[in-house]
Amino acid sequence: LILENGTPALPALYGTEPNQSWCYYYEKADLARQFGNWDTVVNLGKDAFETGDHPNDPTEYFPFIEGYAHAGNWARAEELSLQAYRVSKAYMPATLCPLWARIDTETPTSPEKDASVEKMQEKFDCKT
Repeated sequence: LILENGTPALPALYGTEPNQSWCYYYEKADLARQFGNWDTVVNLGKDAFETGDHPNDPTEYFPFIEGYAHAGNWARAEELSLQAYRVSKAYMPATLCPLWARIDTETPTSPEKDASVEKMQEKFDCKT
Protein backbone atom coordinates (compact mmCIF):
# COMPACT_ATOMS: atom_id res chain seq x y z
CA LEU A 1 0.00 0.00 0.00
CA ILE A 2 1.13 3.50 -0.77
CA LEU A 3 1.00 5.84 2.18
CA GLU A 4 -0.16 9.37 1.56
CA ASN A 5 2.09 10.95 4.19
CA GLY A 6 5.67 10.52 5.14
CA THR A 7 9.05 11.53 3.86
CA PRO A 8 10.87 8.61 2.31
CA ALA A 9 14.62 8.88 2.16
CA LEU A 10 17.10 7.16 -0.08
CA PRO A 11 19.88 5.24 1.61
CA ALA A 12 23.11 7.28 1.78
CA LEU A 13 24.62 4.92 -0.79
CA TYR A 14 22.61 6.73 -3.51
CA GLY A 15 23.73 10.23 -2.56
CA THR A 16 21.47 13.25 -2.49
CA GLU A 17 18.07 13.37 -4.14
CA PRO A 18 18.23 14.84 -7.65
CA ASN A 19 16.51 18.10 -8.53
CA GLN A 20 12.77 17.81 -8.83
CA SER A 21 11.78 17.28 -12.45
CA TRP A 22 8.58 16.55 -14.34
CA CYS A 23 8.60 12.92 -13.13
CA TYR A 24 8.67 13.98 -9.46
CA TYR A 25 5.68 16.30 -9.85
CA TYR A 26 3.76 13.82 -11.98
CA GLU A 27 4.19 11.00 -9.44
CA LYS A 28 3.27 13.24 -6.51
CA ALA A 29 0.21 14.55 -8.40
CA ASP A 30 -0.90 11.05 -9.34
CA LEU A 31 -0.68 10.01 -5.68
CA ALA A 32 -2.68 13.07 -4.61
CA ARG A 33 -5.23 12.23 -7.33
CA GLN A 34 -5.68 8.75 -5.86
CA PHE A 35 -6.63 10.33 -2.55
CA GLY A 36 -8.84 13.02 -4.14
CA ASN A 37 -6.57 15.86 -2.99
CA TRP A 38 -7.42 18.13 -5.92
CA ASP A 39 -5.86 21.32 -4.50
CA THR A 40 -2.58 19.46 -4.11
CA VAL A 41 -2.81 18.18 -7.70
CA VAL A 42 -3.37 21.72 -8.99
CA ASN A 43 -0.48 23.13 -6.93
CA LEU A 44 1.84 20.37 -8.13
CA GLY A 45 0.68 21.06 -11.68
CA LYS A 46 1.67 24.71 -11.37
CA ASP A 47 5.12 23.67 -10.17
CA ALA A 48 5.48 20.94 -12.81
CA PHE A 49 4.69 23.22 -15.73
CA GLU A 50 7.01 25.92 -14.39
CA THR A 51 10.00 23.55 -14.56
CA GLY A 52 10.08 23.84 -18.35
CA ASP A 53 10.13 20.05 -18.51
CA HIS A 54 7.30 18.09 -20.10
CA PRO A 55 5.58 14.71 -19.98
CA ASN A 56 7.32 11.71 -21.47
CA ASP A 57 3.93 10.27 -22.38
CA PRO A 58 0.72 12.20 -23.07
CA THR A 59 -1.15 10.25 -20.39
CA GLU A 60 1.06 12.00 -17.82
CA TYR A 61 -1.20 15.02 -18.32
CA PHE A 62 -4.16 13.04 -16.92
CA PRO A 63 -3.77 13.72 -13.17
CA PHE A 64 -3.49 17.42 -13.95
CA ILE A 65 -6.46 17.39 -16.35
CA GLU A 66 -8.54 15.74 -13.67
CA GLY A 67 -7.21 18.05 -10.95
CA TYR A 68 -7.99 21.21 -12.87
CA ALA A 69 -11.46 19.87 -13.70
CA HIS A 70 -12.20 19.13 -10.05
CA ALA A 71 -10.96 22.62 -9.18
CA GLY A 72 -13.36 24.12 -11.74
CA ASN A 73 -10.59 25.35 -14.04
CA TRP A 74 -12.26 23.94 -17.16
CA ALA A 75 -10.19 25.98 -19.61
CA ARG A 76 -6.94 24.52 -18.25
CA ALA A 77 -8.36 20.98 -18.23
CA GLU A 78 -9.37 21.41 -21.87
CA GLU A 79 -6.00 22.92 -22.80
CA LEU A 80 -4.06 20.00 -21.32
CA SER A 81 -6.43 17.51 -22.95
CA LEU A 82 -5.80 19.07 -26.34
CA GLN A 83 -2.04 18.97 -25.74
CA ALA A 84 -2.27 15.25 -25.00
CA TYR A 85 -4.50 14.72 -28.04
CA ARG A 86 -2.05 16.46 -30.38
CA VAL A 87 0.61 13.87 -29.53
CA SER A 88 -1.42 11.13 -31.18
CA LYS A 89 -4.86 11.74 -32.58
CA ALA A 90 -5.05 8.04 -33.38
CA TYR A 91 -4.74 6.56 -29.89
CA MET A 92 -5.44 9.34 -27.39
CA PRO A 93 -9.25 9.42 -27.80
CA ALA A 94 -9.41 5.87 -26.43
CA THR A 95 -7.93 7.16 -23.18
CA LEU A 96 -9.25 10.73 -23.10
CA CYS A 97 -12.89 9.68 -23.57
CA PRO A 98 -12.98 7.52 -20.41
CA LEU A 99 -11.13 10.25 -18.50
CA TRP A 100 -13.72 12.86 -19.47
CA ALA A 101 -16.55 10.41 -18.73
CA ARG A 102 -15.12 9.98 -15.21
CA ILE A 103 -14.76 13.75 -14.84
CA ASP A 104 -18.38 14.14 -15.92
CA THR A 105 -19.52 11.59 -13.33
CA GLU A 106 -17.37 12.80 -10.44
CA THR A 107 -17.67 16.59 -10.67
CA PRO A 108 -20.68 18.76 -9.75
CA THR A 109 -22.92 19.90 -12.56
CA SER A 110 -22.50 23.46 -13.77
CA PRO A 111 -22.97 25.20 -17.09
CA GLU A 112 -19.18 25.51 -17.47
CA LYS A 113 -18.64 21.84 -16.75
CA ASP A 114 -21.40 20.73 -19.08
CA ALA A 115 -20.02 22.88 -21.90
CA SER A 116 -16.48 21.64 -21.33
CA VAL A 117 -17.45 17.96 -21.18
CA GLU A 118 -19.56 18.29 -24.31
CA LYS A 119 -16.75 20.11 -26.14
CA MET A 120 -14.15 17.48 -25.25
CA GLN A 121 -16.45 14.55 -26.04
CA GLU A 122 -17.17 16.09 -29.43
CA LYS A 123 -13.49 16.85 -30.11
CA PHE A 124 -12.41 13.28 -29.29
CA ASP A 125 -15.48 11.74 -30.97
CA CYS A 126 -16.52 9.94 -27.79
CA LYS A 127 -19.48 7.62 -28.13
CA THR A 128 -21.67 8.03 -25.07
